[in-house]
Amino acid sequence: MAVNLVLVRHGQAAAKQLGQTDAERPLTPEGLAAIRAAFPKTMSLVEVSEKTELWVSPALRARQTAEVANETLGIPAERQQECIELYAQEEDEFLSLACASDADTIVCVGHVPFMNRMVEYLSGQPVQFDTAGVAALRIDHDVHDMCRLPARLLWFVQGPEV
Repeated sequence: MAVNLVLVRHGQAAAKQLGQTDAERPLTPEGLAAIRAAFPKTMSLVEVSEKTELWVSPALRARQTAEVANETLGIPAERQQECIELYAQEEDEFLSLACASDADTIVCVGHVPFMNRMVEYLSGQPVQFDTAGVAALRIDHDVHDMCRLPARLLWFVQGPEV
């Protein structure tokens, strides 16, 4: 199994308002403008094929971020899915889904600390995602092979300043 895993932290989110759930928080206007400016260049680094998938946390800010990312990526709707594990921060369940996928590249839009932990767990490289940061990893063998680190960090782009 070989797959590229592209981890994207959502853009800058608005503060939680009274009566609003965390999942309902949208991007700020500044956060949206920042990713609209940065993502064409950042997302052009992603190798998209007919087997590329887009997995998105159900949180509004992640869905908005994914929409902007997909303006460059162009992943068709039938290759997009909601992934509750990205919001729930469930690493083992997420990795099981990724291992079962037939995708050659999975672009995942989610949250920290999940993104930070996932990169370090898979590659041994500690990274700290700012809002809209993006990391690409290459997994060339079983992620459950504990004899060696399962992934190589290909690149990391810190998110734009807002």
